[in-house]
Amino acid sequence: MNGWRRLLGRLGAVFGATVVLLVGPGIGSAGAHPLGNFTVNRYTGALVAPDHILLDHVFDFAEIPTAQFGDQTNDLPALATRECDTARHDLAVVVGSQTVILRVLDSKAELGDGQAGLPVLGVQCLLRGDFRTISGHTEINVVDRAAGRQIGWNEMTARSDGTMLLRSDVATDTISARLSSYPKDLLSSPLDQRSASLVVRPGGPAGSLESTVIGPTATAQVSGVNGLTERVAGLLDDPGIGMATLTLVAAVALGAAHALAPGHGKTVMAFYLVDQRRRSWRSAAAVGSTVTLSHTASVLALGLLVTAGSPVFPDTLYPWLKVLSGLLILVLGVTLLRGALRGGTHAHGHGHGHGHGHGHSHDHEHGHGHGHGHSNEHASTAHTTPGRGSVLSLGIAGGLVPSPAALILLLVAVETGRPWFGAVAVLAFGVGMALTLCLVGLMASGLTQRVELLSLRSGRWARTARIGLSYGAASGVCLVGAGLVLRATLTI
Repeated sequence: MNGWRRLLGRLGAVFGATVVLLVGPGIGSAGAHPLGNFTVNRYTGALVAPDHILLDHVFDFAEIPTAQFGDQTNDLPALATRECDTARHDLAVVVGSQTVILRVLDSKAELGDGQAGLPVLGVQCLLRGDFRTISGHTEINVVDRAAGRQIGWNEMTARSDGTMLLRSDVATDTISARLSSYPKDLLSSPLDQRSASLVVRPGGPAGSLESTVIGPTATAQVSGVNGLTERVAGLLDDPGIGMATLTLVAAVALGAAHALAPGHGKTVMAFYLVDQRRRSWRSAAAVGSTVTLSHTASVLALGLLVTAGSPVFPDTLYPWLKVLSGLLILVLGVTLLRGALRGGTHAHGHGHGHGHGHGHSHDHEHGHGHGHGHSNEHASTAHTTPGRGSVLSLGIAGGLVPSPAALILLLVAVETGRPWFGAVAVLAFGVGMALTLCLVGLMASGLTQRVELLSLRSGRWARTARIGLSYGAASGVCLVGAGLVLRATLTI
């Protein structure tokens, strides 16, 4: 036992040193998309004239959606034409009772550098729709029907050109500089404007669309785990054996650091190993192995979808994967709770008895036998250890939702022509995640064992402590699972 602890302590020191080495000074200059690697962000600026409307429609694709375009990014003009043609059908404009048909006046696409040197894509579309000249107060509605399909920033503005804007539920100026500079205070709760409702009348000064120049490099300063991702990804294209070894060690450290962020199953692992008590080391190893394998499989599967240009949006899969993960955890919690209930209500006794007899007969027969026995019944929490199904459920739940950082490593490796090495790095990332989860769980289990020892010494509190730990661990797992399902369901 002490040997294992010493080994884990040394491994922790190595990982810590690697993190310090890779997340050193200067990491602030690295680029990362401010709203996340999965986002597709949209801006629509409307300019209303007496007889037509101009729409300035802008896309900002983060690293992973950009990767889904694959070889299409080799011909940017054709890509821009396709995206803008799709956008004109997705944008619905109604003036009074008249549905306006949009046409593309201009389209443009550019690539820039995102996180870990991966490309990000910016597309700009200028659309026009003509309608009968308005003569009085007229209601105009603009709806982006594609805005709800993917996670991201959705912004709309409206201006007038030879008309008076009497009422508008959107601003006249963009606060994101047409997706080129997102407000830092809104990154955690991005705008979600999918429609604009206006009332205009003819007459008014001339106006124009916003003239802010947009680039496809909407990046943010990064640090911590994002900075470590940058450094590890930067090592992937070095073919040397020594550098490859360092890369894998760094990937393990990255996975370990990533698992320290909020969530990631640490609480569930802690509760589970608290419930397991004496089998904690074996259970931790089993769960850790399953986490590694399930996370590696999920990242490789998602990476295959992205690089194959699948029309399935990765960000739409995430909430469903989280729901499934939460359900697995909830089932595990119910299993543990049932075991605790059985243990808390079952009384068992132990007793022993023995008897012996002997007889002999001559002219008369006599025999005697005697026996004695005693029994001592007491209530006990007969702890029931969950089987392999529970271990697999916890491991799969912990690795089911793929980490964007691991997917970034895989995509960088594909970009450099070494997808096999990216797969190995993703496996190393999963090992790092599993180590963190196991260490946190084992720390909680060790603390639990100390509490049990103290309660046993006091005697009278032993049974109360055991019952409290069993019920507390099981209830904790149930609450975490239910919370995950609830939060994920709200985002679907």
